[in-house]
Amino acid sequence: MFKYLSSYIYSEQENKEEEKDYNFEEDVVNVEYGNLNEQNDTKILGKMEITYQEYFPQESNILNAQDLKSQQEHSDFYVITEKTYKGQTCKTSEIIKNIYNTINKNCFLHGAFVFEDEKGLLLNALTHNCGVNRWRKSLRDEITHNTFMNEEKFRKLGHNSILDTEFLTSMKLYYPDANIWKYYQYENFIKNEGGNTEILKYLCNPKCNEDEKLEECTDDRKAPKKVMLFYPFRVKSLKKNVSKRYLYLKLESSPAISVEHAIEAAEAYTTDVKDNSGYPRRRERLRKKETSYDDKLRIADHEFYESLNLSSNDKEDIRFYNDFVRSHNELFIPQSITNRIIKE
Repeated sequence: MFKYLSSYIYSEQENKEEEKDYNFEEDVVNVEYGNLNEQNDTKILGKMEITYQEYFPQESNILNAQDLKSQQEHSDFYVITEKTYKGQTCKTSEIIKNIYNTINKNCFLHGAFVFEDEKGLLLNALTHNCGVNRWRKSLRDEITHNTFMNEEKFRKLGHNSILDTEFLTSMKLYYPDANIWKYYQYENFIKNEGGNTEILKYLCNPKCNEDEKLEECTDDRKAPKKVMLFYPFRVKSLKKNVSKRYLYLKLESSPAISVEHAIEAAEAYTTDVKDNSGYPRRRERLRKKETSYDDKLRIADHEFYESLNLSSNDKEDIRFYNDFVRSHNELFIPQSITNRIIKE
C-alpha cells in the first residue's frame, strides 16, 4: 500500500464531494514516488503525471501499486507536487467579482478578507491556470500582512489559540531555518478567462466598470485593483481542541516591489487617512485613528450574515473566528459562502 506524504489527503467521503469540481479525464496531478526504509526515510525514485481518474479511484482512495504506471510498481509512497487543471480556465477576475457581488451593502474598498477554506478549493482556484504564481518574499522575519503567518504576532492578539506553523511549512510558505527568505505570500495578478491582467476600478459599484458616466461613478469610489495578495493558514483553538483552515486575501493596486506601492505605503502609514467614499476600511492591522472591530462594524457584519440565511454551522464558524482568530477589522467569510463564491 502507498503511504501518503502530502497535505492533500482526502477521505473517501471527501472524494465524492470533490468529484463535482474536477474534470477526471483531463485534470492531472504531478507526483513524486519512491521508497521508505525502516526509519521512514524517503528516497525519491522519479516523477510522473497521472489524471484525477487514477488519483481518485471510484471504489476507494487507497492506491495499490498495480493502479499506477509500471515505473511505480516497487514504490512505497507518492507525494503530490503540483495540481494542474487542464479542464478549467483562469477565473480569478470572476471570483473577485463574485466576492463583491456577495458582500453587496457590506462593501469596502480598502482592507482584507479571511475566508474559511477547509479543503483549499479557493486557494486552488486562485493559483491554477492563470500562469506562473508570483511570490512576495520576506527579508528574514520582515514581511507585511503577516499577522496570520507570524507566530509571535498572532500570539499577541490574546486568543486562546495558536497559529499552525507546521501547516505553513507544509505549504512551502514558511522556512523557519532560512537566513533570508523565511516567509512567502502569493502575489498574483487578477486575470480574466483569457489569462490577461484585468484592472477592477469600481469594486463596490460594478455598473461603473461598464459605464463610468453614471452618477454614482465618482472618483472617491474608484479604487483600481489588479493584484491579489493571499496565503492559506490554519489556527488551532486550545480551548476547544479544534483546528480550522483559512485563506487571507487583500487586493492591491500594484505589486509590492514597485514604485507605486512604495509611495502608497509611505503615505498610508505616515499621514492621516482621507477617505470620502463612504465605505469602511477593513484592515487586519490598524492605522492612525482606526479602532478595532467597533460596534458599527459588528452591526454591519451581523446584518450581512443575516441576509445570507446562514446555517447553524456557519454561525458557529463565525463565533469561532471572532473568539479565536480575528485580528482587527478584516471581513470573515464562512465556508458555505466561500463555496458559493467559487461555484457561481
